Amino acid sequence: MQRKITLILLAVFISTFVNAQMRDLKAGRGPKNASMVSNSIIPTLEKRESTMLSATNAVKYKGNGLSRLDNISKNKRIPGAVGFNQKNINTLDSVVFMRPLGYFWAGMTTDFGYYYDYYLLGPAYSSSNWRNYSGGATSYLWTLPDPNGPFDEYSISLATLTSTEENPEAYFPYAIFFSTPSLTATDGTNTMTYSLGGVDSTYVFAGGSFGDLEVGACNYDCHQNMYAYYFEEGDYLFGSSLDGSVDAVANYFEKPTHEYILDSLWINATYCTLPAGTELQLIIHKLDDEGNLSDTIASATAKANNILGPFGSENTYYTIVFSEFSVFDADLGFEVTQDYIEISDAILIELKGFNVEGAEFSVMAQEFDTSPVNENNAFVFYYEDGVRYLDDYEGSTSLAFNLGIFYSYLLADDNTYIASVGGDSKVFNITSMYSPEDIWFENELPDWLSYDFTFDEVTWDITLTFTAEALPSGVKGRGTTALLKTYGASFPISVTQGDYTSINGREIMKTRVFADNGAINLTYAKEYNNVSVYSTSGQLIGRYSLPSSGSFSFVPTVKQKGLYLLKLNGENNRTETVKVVL
Repeated sequence: MQRKITLILLAVFISTFVNAQMRDLKAGRGPKNASMVSNSIIPTLEKRESTMLSATNAVKYKGNGLSRLDNISKNKRIPGAVGFNQKNINTLDSVVFMRPLGYFWAGMTTDFGYYYDYYLLGPAYSSSNWRNYSGGATSYLWTLPDPNGPFDEYSISLATLTSTEENPEAYFPYAIFFSTPSLTATDGTNTMTYSLGGVDSTYVFAGGSFGDLEVGACNYDCHQNMYAYYFEEGDYLFGSSLDGSVDAVANYFEKPTHEYILDSLWINATYCTLPAGTELQLIIHKLDDEGNLSDTIASATAKANNILGPFGSENTYYTIVFSEFSVFDADLGFEVTQDYIEISDAILIELKGFNVEGAEFSVMAQEFDTSPVNENNAFVFYYEDGVRYLDDYEGSTSLAFNLGIFYSYLLADDNTYIASVGGDSKVFNITSMYSPEDIWFENELPDWLSYDFTFDEVTWDITLTFTAEALPSGVKGRGTTALLKTYGASFPISVTQGDYTSINGREIMKTRVFADNGAINLTYAKEYNNVSVYSTSGQLIGRYSLPSSGSFSFVPTVKQKGLYLLKLNGENNRTETVKVVL
C-alpha cells in the first residue's frame, strides 16, 4: 500500500539574532554541560578497527527464492509511539529492561570511532522511566546511577542508589552521560540479574546518544557485530539493487519525551562506489501516533564531496554526511535552507538515490537477538508491479544512521509573578544550557513590564528580575505570559497584576515596508520580534531582531538587485510575509 506524503506546514527554525549576526548554536554552554561538547572530558573515544566492522563478516541474505524481496513483511505499520512488541514472558529466563523513552545511546563518529563502554544521555530536568520487560517476578531490585553524583572527570556519576519499583524514575539534573543500571528480579525462589553488556544483552536498544557533530545518536549498538546484508544474487538488501526494485532504505527513531535539535546526520556504509554525479537524498518523515507517515519534516542531499573515506585496513568503509536541511515554509510558499531543525515527533529517515547503474553501495546494518523484545528499525522502500511499498525486514534489524543531536534545557525556580498594584519586582533563578546572551523572549513584553539578567561566568548562576510598573488609575488588572526561549527549549512565566482574567483585544497594526538606497524600512505591530529575509529561490539572506518600537531600518547583504521576501515572526506563532524590491 502506498503511503501519502505531504509537505509539513510548519516552520521549525527558531533562533535569535543580535546586531544582525546569528549566534553560534553551540556556543555559550556552561560548565554544567561541558560533557556535552568536549570529547576531552567525556569517556575516552576509541577509534577502533574491529572485527565487528569487518567486511569478512558480510552475511548473505537467506530467502526462499520466491521473490527478490521474500522475508520482507509488506505494508507493516511503523511501531509509532510504542516502538516495541513485548513477547509472552512466563519465567525469569528473560529478565531484561530497556532505556527510558527519549534516552539515547552513544553511536559512532564519522571515522568509525566509538565509546568502549555503554553510555546514555537523556533530556535534562525531564522525568522518564526505565522500561522493565521482565516477566514472572514478584519483586525487583535496581542499582541505578545517582543523578546527584559525585561525578568523575568525565561527568559519570560515581555513586549509586537502589529502587524496588518495577519501572523506577529516570531523572538527571543535567544532560550528561551516565552509566547504565542493573536489575535483579525474583519470584521468591529463582533470582536473576541483568545488566547491559551481559550475556542477555545481545540485542540492540532503540534510540541513540547525544551527538556533538562527532558522536552520533543511533538505533544500533556498535558493541555488537555489524554487517553488509545482501541477496544471494549479489544485490544489497540495504543498498543498491540493479533491477530497480529496492528504491530506498530507512531507519525509525521513536518519539522523544523532550524535543531535541538535529543539526547533522551521517550514515556509515560499506561498498560505497557511486558513479560521478550521483546525488543521495535524505528525507525525514514525521510519523503519527499510529505509526503512519504523516508529513515531511525536512530533506537534505549529499554528493561525492560529502562522502568521507575510505576507512579501515581494507579501505571499504565510508561515511555519508548531511549537514544542511531544506524545510518547506508555508508562509513563504517554498523551501528554505536551515542549519538545524527541532524534532519532537517519531521520525522515519529515508535514504535514496543509490539505485543507479554502476553503483555498489550498502548501508551498514545489524541483526540482533529478538528475545524478549522485538524491535524493527530498518525499513525498505521498494516497487512491485509499479506500486511503491514501505516494509520492514522480518527480524530485529537496525541501520547505521547517526544523528547529530543535542538536548537543551531552560527552566526557572518559579513560573508565576503576581505583581502588586503599586508595582514591584521579583527575582527568578534560571537554569539554562546557555548564558543570557542566548536567551530571549519569544513574545514581545508589554511596556509596563521590564526585565534584567545577571550572570556569573564562573558559577554559571543566572537570575532574571521582572519589574512591573504601578497599575494605572482606572485599570482593574493586566497580565501577560512571558515565554522565555533558547535553542531547543522554552519556559513560560505568567505575570499578572490586579484583577486580571483575560487580555483585552486591540487593533493590530498593518506591516509596511519600503526600500531606500538598499536599506529596508519596516513599520510593524509590536507583537513581532524578528524578521527573516529570503530570496525568491528560498536562500536565507539574514535574520534580524526587531525592537519593540514598531519601526526598524536595516541594510541586508544582497548580491544582486531584485525581489526579496521578508518573514516577520512574533508571539503565539504569528507570522506575516511581505515583499520588497531592492
